[in-house]
Amino acid sequence: MESGPVDSREAYATFNMGVGFALVVAPGGVDATRASLEKNGLRVHVLGRATEDPERTIRLRPRGLVGRAGRFVAG
Repeated sequence: MESGPVDSREAYATFNMGVGFALVVAPGGVDATRASLEKNGLRVHVLGRATEDPERTIRLRPRGLVGRAGRFVAG
């Protein structure tokens, strides 16, 4: 995105935008999991939460984008 005229919608639909590894943790285990990972020198970011969504929509709120069917659009 920085080297050429690549729009955010296109970048998020095409490239790995920096998430190297993800864990899905039950809500009650978030704090303990985070503490354990950080104790072992890992940086931790909570990306979101799972919700029931038959359309399998992805929302990237900081960027104002919504992903559906492999494409990101302004949300």
